[in-house]
Amino acid sequence: MLKESVTPQEVCDLLNSLLKTDREFITNIMKTHIPCNKKVAEHPTVQVRGYKDYPDSYTCDILGILNGLFGIQEDGMGAICYLMDDASEKITEFKITPGGLK
Repeated sequence: MLKESVTPQEVCDLLNSLLKTDREFITNIMKTHIPCNKKVAEHPTVQVRGYKDYPDSYTCDILGILNGLFGIQEDGMGAICYLMDDASEKITEFKITPGGLK
């Protein structure tokens, strides 16, 4: 059965279950930034990375698109974030962004 709506917590739960199944896969797919154009970068809710040394260069990852579903906080952050192990550079957990969805 298809869901008519999904919460940010449900997305975190799904992503965390994928981490348990294949941490390498989910880390790689989340850290992959693909070039996008300025129109995508100007989208009001999709999280896009710009580069100060390269004007008009933008990239987006799957988390930026997923966050676009839920809007942005006053500080510009999306609803979902992840924690990363600095030593292994692998994602350890997905969670609701601190300060979000009060």
